[in-house]
Amino acid sequence: MNPHTTFLIWMHYVFAWLVGFPAICGTLFFGWQVLDLIRNPTPPMPEPTTSSDGMVQIFNGVERGLAFVTRPIAILGEGIIKGLFTASVVGLVFAAILYFTGRGLSVGSGWARLLSGSAWLLVTLIGALSLLTPANGLIRLAGASVLLFGGYGLWVLTTGFKLK
Repeated sequence: MNPHTTFLIWMHYVFAWLVGFPAICGTLFFGWQVLDLIRNPTPPMPEPTTSSDGMVQIFNGVERGLAFVTRPIAILGEGIIKGLFTASVVGLVFAAILYFTGRGLSVGSGWARLLSGSAWLLVTLIGALSLLTPANGLIRLAGASVLLFGGYGLWVLTTGFKLK
């Protein structure tokens, strides 16, 4: 097999590991948090109670005031945790796709070439669009590196499998 093709296959494996390991950690951590949220949901707003005692009315008012402030913060935190869990599951699926695409490329599957080609085309477009930003310095260097990296991946996919 062409050494460029072997390098491209290993890039799929490395990126699958770089995306997959944090995604596994995030899925486990935020999954546990979501299960905890299911077991212990945010309590509802406390109902006002009527009492003739002034101190009880003051404590009820303070309780309702604190609940009025903290309940939206708790609901926002629940949404953030659920969103991070969803993002980590999506990252885990993406890492699995990268891994199996690398496996498909190693045996020369056509579907793997098509999937990898579309991914490298997307990376190339992102690199080209990042060069259009008005930023200077390291951002431009990173954009040029992404563009060259994506172009290399496309070059290997278009020519690498034909070379023996």
